[in-house]
Amino acid sequence: MKINKQFLAILIGSSIGLVSCGGSDAVRSQPSLVGTQWQLTSFNGRTLGKRLSKRVTLNFHKKRATGSAGCNRYFSNYKTATNSDSLRFNQIGSTRMLCKPRFMKMEHKFLGALKGTYAYVISNGELSLSSNAGLLKFKRP
Repeated sequence: MKINKQFLAILIGSSIGLVSCGGSDAVRSQPSLVGTQWQLTSFNGRTLGKRLSKRVTLNFHKKRATGSAGCNRYFSNYKTATNSDSLRFNQIGSTRMLCKPRFMKMEHKFLGALKGTYAYVISNGELSLSSNAGLLKFKRP
C-alpha cells in the first residue's frame, strides 16, 4: 500500500509540473480583425508619405478584406486561425484603372505582399503583417 501512495504522489507531482510548463509553449492569440480599418504607414521599414498612406487601406469584414491599393480597389477572402497569429489572403482581385506609374508600382508591391501574408500582430494600435515580401505596418485612420 505504501508503494501505491508513493506512486500516486509522484504521478500527481509530475502532472502538476507538466501543466505548469505547458503554458510557455502556448500560442498567443491575436484580437479579431473583423470590423477594423487600417491605413498603410510603412512597407519594409520605409515610411509612406501622408498622401500615399491615406490611399492604401485595408478593411476587414467577416471573412472578407477590402480596401484601396493606392489607385485600384481590391478584395479578398481571408482566413485566421483560433489561438494563433496566422493570417492568409486568398485570390486577391482588384479593379483595373490606370494611374500614375509610382502608384501602380506601389500597388503591385502592396498586393504581392498581401498575397504572401502569413501572420499578423496588433500592438499599441498598430497592425503589422508579416509577409514573404516583407513587413507591412498599418495604423487606424
